[in-house]
Amino acid sequence: MENQGECLSPQEPEINLEALRKTVFDLRNLWQREGISQEEAKTRIKELKMKGEFDAVYQRSIERIKKETNFFREIEELGLLSGFTVGFKKFHWDKAKIRWNPLHIERIFFSDTVPWRRPMGHYDYRKNLVWLYFWPTKKEEILEYLVDKDLPYSLKGLLHEATHAFQCKESGKSKQEPENLRLLKRPLGESQAFMNQSGSTFEDLFEEMKGTVSCRGVKDNQLLYSSKAIPKLAILGLSVQEIGDLVSQVNVWDEEREIYPQIEEVIRGKLKELSLENPNWDELDEERCLKRTIDRLRTSIIVREELARDN
Repeated sequence: MENQGECLSPQEPEINLEALRKTVFDLRNLWQREGISQEEAKTRIKELKMKGEFDAVYQRSIERIKKETNFFREIEELGLLSGFTVGFKKFHWDKAKIRWNPLHIERIFFSDTVPWRRPMGHYDYRKNLVWLYFWPTKKEEILEYLVDKDLPYSLKGLLHEATHAFQCKESGKSKQEPENLRLLKRPLGESQAFMNQSGSTFEDLFEEMKGTVSCRGVKDNQLLYSSKAIPKLAILGLSVQEIGDLVSQVNVWDEEREIYPQIEEVIRGKLKELSLENPNWDELDEERCLKRTIDRLRTSIIVREELARDN
């Protein structure tokens, strides 16, 4: 099948949400009716490893996902796709160093009475270093989670923190931005990181950011604007790098209009370039999320098929 992108173009046909909803409905029925459960997948993976056949099944699954879906689109843009092939223990990322250490969290996280979500990691822009509070993700874990239409929590953390490396102009240097400027642009950075991590709707993205330690002290109106503006940029065709560069340049929040003027200017410019006037953003966002759901369902079905077939 030919992959269908998620961004707009001047020749973009009218959105057919009903067709996308029907595809999701049909795939969910197929997913629920056929295939194997996550527990059955674990058992099957053990059998394949004992027979020495797991690597072949794994590689076939990854190649089919790359060819038949857009599941890896953001992962490929982030430059992380080869980690799925060579394994993340051996993976070397050109953008920044990656350190896996589940014990590191004990040294940097603090106790609190507020039930904040456990951090997955953090990006140290001074050292250009991604810390992940997990052991390197194994290939077996990846297939187990893909069977259930998801990625391991450790890889969601990697997508999130790797995104931050695209937002720092001064990464790897000792120069440090003023803390008030970092706080001002933080909601934009977190919005992009959560979007790449989960592909959530506008509303879900806002709720995800509200529950994180990194967004403490950030005004709700900034979070709300960011949770919509960053996905809009992606819908309009900006790449991970282009959005990251834009986030790094932001230095003004207009409290009266409740916008980041630099972001708003780019959105208006892209709309003009694409000859779009007053787009229905809710429909465009639903289209984006439906396509993401379709990719996840197809990915799960592919992995189930590969695990079930005779080798």
